[in-house]
Amino acid sequence: MTPDNFINTIERSTVLDRRVFYPGDRICRAGSDPDYVWILLNGHVELSGGALGTARFSKSPGSLYGDLEALLAIPYQGNLIAMGTEPSELARFPSSRIVDQVNEASPMVRALLKINATRVLKATRIIHMNELKSEVADALLDCLAHRS
Repeated sequence: MTPDNFINTIERSTVLDRRVFYPGDRICRAGSDPDYVWILLNGHVELSGGALGTARFSKSPGSLYGDLEALLAIPYQGNLIAMGTEPSELARFPSSRIVDQVNEASPMVRALLKINATRVLKATRIIHMNELKSEVADALLDCLAHRS
């Protein structure tokens, strides 16, 4: 399914609230409740997270954010920030819509969705841990360089 088809499907099934964010605007904050699932319609946003907040993931139009958090009932795992030189347009819909739809699915479908959401979250946390290890190694090398 293409991003446009996905967005059209969502628009038919729920009310989308479209919002415009300017470069530097924070769309959602790590640790806050995932009240909404966000869809990037156009522009450029970046997801930052990790132990030091330096792991960065660029999002392109059609990208979702907040879906994993909604499925797993956990807070937002990163900060979503508008980037670039032009405004970014996003649509949002209540995360409860996903939760309600998942709860209506068969037990097998619910289990598969949650397993896949957990797998993606674990992969992201591995990236964050690698980022932390890299930062610590760089700091140790800097300390050693200054001692010489």
